[in-house]
Amino acid sequence: MKSSQAEELGVECEERAREYYEDEERIMQSGEPIVGKVEKVITDGEVRWNSTTKVPLFDEGGNVTGFAGINRDITERKEAEERAKFPHSLLRHDVRNKAQVALGYLNIIIDSDSLEEIKEIAERSIKALDAGNDLIEKVGMLRKIDRGREVGKIDLDGRIRKAVKKNEDAASEEGMEIDYDGIEAEVQGSPLLEECFSNLIENSIKHSGGERIRITGREEEDTVRISVED
Repeated sequence: MKSSQAEELGVECEERAREYYEDEERIMQSGEPIVGKVEKVITDGEVRWNSTTKVPLFDEGGNVTGFAGINRDITERKEAEERAKFPHSLLRHDVRNKAQVALGYLNIIIDSDSLEEIKEIAERSIKALDAGNDLIEKVGMLRKIDRGREVGKIDLDGRIRKAVKKNEDAASEEGMEIDYDGIEAEVQGSPLLEECFSNLIENSIKHSGGERIRITGREEEDTVRISVED
């Protein structure tokens, strides 16, 4: 491909055309290839990702006479990388928080002389550690789901109710109430949908400082919108 890629593709965007031109000029002047350059491309409103490699072509005298290039669509790989960030974020943030809660309770036990208080705090520590282990198991499930793409119809109301029930005791301890009237809807999702709602509720309990968490939902054409307000 000796002619400019910008010309061949009829690129209308001036900025993109300039980038192509500068890359090609660099190859022609330096004789060095460009390997695996990741480029974001929007076609008909859809975001795609390409990996572009361009290499110089030489004549018998070793002079650069042009270049050859190839584009590979790596959209699936990029999407997989983005999905992989979610479980790592859960492990770094949520599991660390639960471990810190357990450590805090254990430090209180050291300074306590009351057997009744020690028992109560120990139970809270165990509960926090169990929640951390449960989350680790769910992250493992997420990785399996990602590999198998196990996405199907989910009873949204049932998942939200389970998430609410899981956090009712913690909310009560903070003097908070969780209001949820229910929504009859099925959505496409994975079993981890419940954990997503549970994390939202848990964060509201920890950080809002309010007295009530209100969960509402409504259907909008082919979308279900859920709001968690605190």
